[in-house]
Order: sequence, then structure tokens, then C-alpha cells
Amino acid sequence: MNKSLALTLEEQKRQMRFDERMTLVKKAIDMKNEVENFARESKKLQLEVDTMGPQVLQKQIDNKMLETQKKEMEKNIKDKLMVVLRDEKEVSFETALQIEKNTRKQANCKMWHAERKYRITASSVGQICWFTEKRDKKAFAQGLIDPKPLNTPPIIWGKSKEVMAKDGYQQKTGNNIQQCANINEKTEQTNECPWKKETNDNTIAIGTQKLEIAAQKRVWALRGQIEALELIGNCQTKKIEKINQIMDKVEVVFQENISPQAQEHNDVVM
Repeated sequence: MNKSLALTLEEQKRQMRFDERMTLVKKAIDMKNEVENFARESKKLQLEVDTMGPQVLQKQIDNKMLETQKKEMEKNIKDKLMVVLRDEKEVSFETALQIEKNTRKQANCKMWHAERKYRITASSVGQICWFTEKRDKKAFAQGLIDPKPLNTPPIIWGKSKEVMAKDGYQQKTGNNIQQCANINEKTEQTNECPWKKETNDNTIAIGTQKLEIAAQKRVWALRGQIEALELIGNCQTKKIEKINQIMDKVEVVFQENISPQAQEHNDVVM
């Protein structure tokens, strides 16, 4: 072996050993700081207990108990919601029709937004498709129903452009655009097609239907499952017309199907 190369390798080993020692030293310093902080907080707490009157101390204890009870109540609510999601019942045609009628213009309803944080929406399809048995099921379910802020600059910009597009469409065509829920049919293929349980919040009733599945899989890997998928929108079942591969998304195109209700009211349901 070349002498210079051997020296270089030895230097690298020395550097690695030095880095490891420095890492251990840093961890030791961090642990020491944590212990010191804990000791300071303990002394501070003891001083407060010694100097406070019993009434003030009891009030603080009561507040902590109330906070604990509140957290336990919220946890129980989430646990019950996860049970409801797991034991979801099949939605009938009549129920789907009633839900669609009652949820129009729901985007302007504060109660709808409050309830929506406990619903599994179409934006979660990628997470559901890539779920594995190794992951914590309870933590995964809780992550799906927990509220997530949707106020990032790209989303704000996109929403503003969406409003402009809808306003322009209404002015040029004379059609009204309303917000409504879309009920997905639950069949025997639900376990193979988990995205069928979701609620797609924006589907168009007039023209070709499209459903984008944000899963990084090839069409040939999903085709057998997707072909069994049927989507209920505007009280009519949509049949699959074709399947496209677009970048890292799978796009399912449904046959054109105009709802009688949309024809009668000249509405485009989004």
C-alpha cells in the first residue's frame, strides 16, 4: 500500500475517533445542563410552595387538575372518533342524497370547518396508500384526524386564484358553483382500495370526472385495484373510463355523467 495513502487512512480514523469523542462530550454537557436546570426549577418550585399561602397553592393545584381532566376528555373524544372511523357503516343512496343537499355552500360554514378536522379527506390518500403494518396504527389514525393548518403562502395564493377562476366561470357561462360533499361507495374492495373511504371535497358534476391518487406507484401496480373503484357523485355512480400515469400521480378518469339535479338547477357542483 502506498505510504501516503496509509497515512491518509490513519488520519481519517483519528478524525473519526476525535469526532466520536466530541459527540460524547457534547452529550455529557447537555445532560449536565439538563440536571442543573432541573435542580434550579425544583428549588424555585419549593421556594414558591414555602412562600405562597395555602389558598393560592390550592388554586394552582385545582387548575392543573382541570387541565389534566380536559386533556383526558379530548383524548377520549379522539379515541371514540377512531372507533367510529374503524366501525364505519355503509351509507345508503338516500342518505348520500340528503348529505349532498345539506352540505352545499359548506365552505362558508364554521360548523363544517370544525367538524372537518375529524374527517379523513382526499388529501390523506397518499399516507393511507403507503401505510404499513410496522407503523403504529393508533398514532397514524390520530394523525389523520388531527386538525392541520392550511394557511401556507402557496395554499393562500392557490385559493385566491381558485376564487377568480370560479367567478370567471360563472360570469361567462351563467352556471352557479356550489360546494358540496361527495360520498364514496363502500364495497367489498374497500380494504384493497382504502381511498374509497375518503370524502373528496371538490368534484365537478358536469363533464369528465377525474380522481387523482397521490401515490408514487406505477399504473400496472394499482390497475387491478383501481378498476374495481366506483365513485358516487351527485347521486349517480361514475364508471371508470381510463387510467393515466401523470408524473408521480395516478389519474382516474370517469365517464361523462350529468346529474339530473344539476341539469334542472343549471348548477355545477364542485
